[in-house]
Amino acid sequence: MAFAKMARWLEPAKMDWACSARYVDAIESIQLTNEQQALINNIPNPLFRQSVRDFCENRQFRTDYWVKGARRLSGLDKDEMLDGLRVIMGVPRKDVQLKIAGRLGNFDLPSNIYAPLLDALSSYQPIFVSELWQVAKEHGVGRPALNSAIAILASKGVILPAQSDDDISKVTAKTGRLNRFLMSQSRSTTELSYLASPVTGGGIAVSLFHQFFLLATLEGGEDAKTLATFAWRILASQNKCLLKEGKPISDENENLAELERQAGDFLDERLPLYRALKII
Repeated sequence: MAFAKMARWLEPAKMDWACSARYVDAIESIQLTNEQQALINNIPNPLFRQSVRDFCENRQFRTDYWVKGARRLSGLDKDEMLDGLRVIMGVPRKDVQLKIAGRLGNFDLPSNIYAPLLDALSSYQPIFVSELWQVAKEHGVGRPALNSAIAILASKGVILPAQSDDDISKVTAKTGRLNRFLMSQSRSTTELSYLASPVTGGGIAVSLFHQFFLLATLEGGEDAKTLATFAWRILASQNKCLLKEGKPISDENENLAELERQAGDFLDERLPLYRALKII
């Protein structure tokens, strides 16, 4: 249905459109041309403005937040509330690509803005946006650029919201038991691809082999060879093997060698992140 029709349907329930659920929609420079931005920004009615934007973007499907009693915040209020938000790195630093895809194409993200922020986040510890703002100021980055960077990093899954230390501590033991159960189940099914993080309060995608390696770590495994042997025992018991370049690896030693290579990468790059997210 059209945006205007949804607005009419929700009006009797006193629901107002708040914003898009997609963070990158707020970054108009990668979605709209300068002429389209000028056209839309000159439309006083916010609902009609969204309908026109849909035509500009040739968009049929939307993802929106609708709320009751919406109150528009001032720029200062928004900055202060954003400063009070804690975030944590959601991917290894080396996996972050300084690119973003918008309706107008792919764009390079300026390293002078993003590199200092990523350096501050790469300790894999929760950090307040206000602390990132201090880092940004030290590198000559203005507040609008920081806010855009936060939205873009969130849209890419690079940063995730982090709960308070009290909330984290209340549920860590429970999520630990849940994750142990899920990883145990993953030995016989490929359907479980998420584990719980008490830090974010949500699910984190964890690949099947990484779940095997995490299980091995919980049982005392510390080196790549031990983790690889543990994973291979699970695979071999089900008459399964790895694929390399799309072809099955039939030799046991080759399977172990490939698993050991993957386990080495896991120990170097992923395990510190999983520990920071308190998945184990």
